[in-house]
Amino acid sequence: MSPLDILKTLISIPSLNPEDTEQVDWIGEARMVEWTEAFLTPLGFRCETVEITPGRPNLVARAGSLNPSKRVLIEVHSDTVAVDNMKVEPFVGLEKDGRIYGRGACDDKGPMAAALAAFTPELIKLYEENDVELIFALAAGEEKANLGAIELAEWGLAADYAIILEPTDLAPVIAHKGTLWFEIEILGRSGHGSDPAKGVNAITGMVEAIQRIRTMEAEVDSNLSDPYVGQPTYNFGVIKGGSATNIIADRCVLQVDRRTLPCEEHNEILGRIQKLLDEVVSEGFATGSAINLLISRSAFFTPPESHLIQQLEQAITEVDGPRESKGTGWFSDAGPLMGNCGEVVVFGPGSIQQAHTENEFIEIGELLKGRDVLDKLLRQLT
Repeated sequence: MSPLDILKTLISIPSLNPEDTEQVDWIGEARMVEWTEAFLTPLGFRCETVEITPGRPNLVARAGSLNPSKRVLIEVHSDTVAVDNMKVEPFVGLEKDGRIYGRGACDDKGPMAAALAAFTPELIKLYEENDVELIFALAAGEEKANLGAIELAEWGLAADYAIILEPTDLAPVIAHKGTLWFEIEILGRSGHGSDPAKGVNAITGMVEAIQRIRTMEAEVDSNLSDPYVGQPTYNFGVIKGGSATNIIADRCVLQVDRRTLPCEEHNEILGRIQKLLDEVVSEGFATGSAINLLISRSAFFTPPESHLIQQLEQAITEVDGPRESKGTGWFSDAGPLMGNCGEVVVFGPGSIQQAHTENEFIEIGELLKGRDVLDKLLRQLT
């Protein structure tokens, strides 16, 4: 089956993330698992459904040796973002002007189609003969906090080499930032708005906290940099406080998005912030404070001289010329899975600039090159 036909079929399966939209086909991820299992089983894959969150199954399919000396993992996520405001039919897989359009065309069904097309009987036989196990994992819920990858990592999915499929313009992504989302809560004391001195305004306390965080973290960030992903970043995303115009606010909450470097420890960052908040309280700007962790996903890095990266660069060069390894600011399933895998890379056809857009597409030529690169890489890793 050609990667074009596979991709069109995958696009036709609405697998929208249930947490991302009300226009949801709740069985979309399950249908992706069912279709993929039906595709892989005739090729000799041994398929297992791993359903930890009810209604959101993951698939782990194994081929090759039953007693492997080495394991190679290809991982991809089954979900897509919402289709609101799309200007192309989201679930048709329209082929036009050398492109395939539709939701998931590049993120992440295009890379998935390239990998599935590379799974030939000859490749499976090669893995059997060389005592290597080939694993294909389909993970639910990547678009919202890497749900499936975390479940699979805790379940015990592991490999010597892991290729995490994402649209990377056919370049090896060897590093990306971590994600640390947390909520800061500032408490005050309410009172009548006409006499602010008799209360403690939590909003004012939050303003003080924000100013101190910006000053402190600017100093920290100035001393931190990574050659692949640059400097860490802060974003104050959501703030809520107070109950009425004429009441002194007794509570204010701020949600923060901190993108971290491979060298940073998330607990250390939270510890710095908590110490600062304690100072805000002790100086009378607030009556209390707390930090509530929302999401913590580690940054990812694989050295460019590692065997997996060298083999991938060679395969890319043979198919389409050399590509430099790079880092990104976005996050992927590489973060949750890297602790279980010896060497990890993020790779795939398609451009991240097209992901989640109103006219999402993938270039057919790049899709075919992606299949060819993965075919060469998988053979080299045996």
